[in-house]
Amino acid sequence: MAAKKSSEKIEDKITEEEKLLWPLWVTGFGTALIIAAFLFKFYDADFSGKPEDWEIFSGYLGGLTSPLIAFAVLIYVYNTFEVQRKELNETKRALEASRKEQEKQTKIQKIESLIRIKQHAAQLFGDHSKIANLEIEKTKKEIEEVKTSRTQYTDNEKIYENYLKSLDHYLATMKKHFSDAEKNADELNTEILSYMEEIDKI
Repeated sequence: MAAKKSSEKIEDKITEEEKLLWPLWVTGFGTALIIAAFLFKFYDADFSGKPEDWEIFSGYLGGLTSPLIAFAVLIYVYNTFEVQRKELNETKRALEASRKEQEKQTKIQKIESLIRIKQHAAQLFGDHSKIANLEIEKTKKEIEEVKTSRTQYTDNEKIYENYLKSLDHYLATMKKHFSDAEKNADELNTEILSYMEEIDKI
C-alpha cells in the first residue's frame, strides 16, 4: 500500500514537471519550425553581409516567435501557479491530518491516565474489601467463641452482653465497609470499561 502511494506521488511529480516543461518544448519546436520553413524557402540564397538584411530577418523571426514565446510564458506561469497551489493544498491537508492525529493521541493519553488512576483506586478498594472480609470472618469466629464460653460470664452478665454487643456492632461496621468497598470497586471497573470503549471509538 505504501509502495503504491509512493509510486503515485512519483507519477504526480513527473506529470507536474511535464506540465511545466511542455510550453518550453512547444516554443522550441515552433521556433525550429519557423527557421526550417525560412531555410526551406530560401535555401539557395546566399548569406547577406548587409546589416539591414539581418535586421529584416530578425524582425521576421521575432514577429513570428514573440507571440509564441509570450503564450508559452503565460502557460508556464499558469502551470507553475497551479503546481504551487496544489502543493499548498497538500501541505494544508497534511498539517490538518497531523493536527487531528495529535489531538487524538492527546485525548487517548488523557483517557489512559484516567484509566490508570481508576485502576489504582479500584485496587485499593479491592484490598480494603479483602481486609474487611478477613475482619468479618475473624469477628464471627470470636462471637462464636464468646457464645460458647458464656458460662465464664455468669457472675457478670452485663459484661457479656456489652462485649457481645460491641462485637456485633464491629461486625456490622466491617460488613458495611466490605459492601461499600465492593460497590466502589465495581463502579470504578465499570468506568474503566467505558473509558476503554471510548478509546476504541476514537
